[in-house]
Amino acid sequence: MDRSQIEQALNCLYESRLDNDTNRCACCFAEDANISIAGTESVNTKLGQASIRDVVDQLITIWHWEKRENIHVIVDGLNVAARYDLTVVYTPTNDRFTTQIMDHIEFDENLKIKHITEFVDTALIAKLTASA
Repeated sequence: MDRSQIEQALNCLYESRLDNDTNRCACCFAEDANISIAGTESVNTKLGQASIRDVVDQLITIWHWEKRENIHVIVDGLNVAARYDLTVVYTPTNDRFTTQIMDHIEFDENLKIKHITEFVDTALIAKLTASA
């Protein structure tokens, strides 16, 4: 795999997520993907493809992405570290905010996501979810 192929797979993930498209986003993941959000217990498990669709759908339903801007992307083999600004709406309260997120993503040889850990502002999430 070369860097451009990895970047294309990464862009596919982020474009489908920005479009809030559950099916397209879920197709970016390997069947045995592991999804975790650092600092939370809400999503931190190995999932089958059906479960991936369920988790992605839940995330898209609750966290509606509006705008994403890359800050920095590092590609090392099949591993990616991506930092970006994200404008998002927390739909239960309709709160809109911009925050910075860091993703660590490991792709498999088919350019499907094998593992993703998302680092988010957990204090902000706790505040928002407490008021919902």
